[in-house]
Amino acid sequence: MRMYCITFSRSISDDVRDALLVTAYLMIRGGINKKKIRSKFCEGVVTTDFEPVFVFGMNGLVFRARLETEKDDLNVSYLVRYQDLAELEKAEQTAWVSPTDDWKIPAEKKRPNPIRAVAEERLNN
Repeated sequence: MRMYCITFSRSISDDVRDALLVTAYLMIRGGINKKKIRSKFCEGVVTTDFEPVFVFGMNGLVFRARLETEKDDLNVSYLVRYQDLAELEKAEQTAWVSPTDDWKIPAEKKRPNPIRAVAEERLNN
C-alpha cells in the first residue's frame, strides 16, 4: 500500500508520519476534532475540522498538528485520504512515497503498517 503524507510545512520522519496517520485514523473513525498525540518520536495535539481539500491531484481531509520532536517544535498541516482507510486496516506493509516516485515500491521503503494493529484493537473493543 502506497501512503502519502503531504505536509505543508517541512519534512518529517516516517516515524512521526506513522504517529500522525494513526492519530488521524482514530479521529476519523471516532468523529473526534481534537486529540493528543504521544509516541516515542513526538508529542503534541492534532486537530481537524474534517475539511475536505484537493491538493496535487489528491483529495482528503486536512489535519493540523502542533508537535514537539527530538529535533524541533513544529506545526504540521497534512492530508489524509479517506478512501485509503479501509485498505489500510488490512494491509500488512505500507510505504511512505512521494507522488513523483515510481509505482514500484523499493524494498527499503516498505515498513509495517501502523494502522493495522490499531484497527484490529479498535474492532475487537
